[in-house]
Amino acid sequence: MSAAMGQMRALRTLGLWEKVFYTSAVSGGAWAAAIFTYYTTGAMNDDQLLGPSREPNGLSLAVIDILPSTRLAHTATSNLAAYIAFLFVERAAGREDSRDIWIDAVGSSFLAPFGIYSKYEAFPTPFIAILALLHEAHSLPQVLAKLL
Repeated sequence: MSAAMGQMRALRTLGLWEKVFYTSAVSGGAWAAAIFTYYTTGAMNDDQLLGPSREPNGLSLAVIDILPSTRLAHTATSNLAAYIAFLFVERAAGREDSRDIWIDAVGSSFLAPFGIYSKYEAFPTPFIAILALLHEAHSLPQVLAKLL
């Protein structure tokens, strides 16, 4: 996620982002690309979402600690492990179903701050629907077979 965010910032800083028509991403970069493409809340515009470019010597834990929640970098530096542990405790106490911990953790931590996920809707976006299919099928060919 951090690499993709930095690459998008660099393209914007160099004035090249407006010339990009398609993007592709894998792994954590896909989370950044999905948020950038589909955000509806949080940031008011792309500049606010991506935040300013910084020189490496301008980065510190103090800077990370004060990132506004409207920035993609805030999501990239959040503590997903702590949220997953919290969900396990909630599920162990019988308050919620344990089958969807990963989907809920990623959705709530990374996507919800930008209006892309709600655990109270079955499939709030096509993106989440594909995540659910991947979770069930464990392979892209099986997901494609279900979609087609």
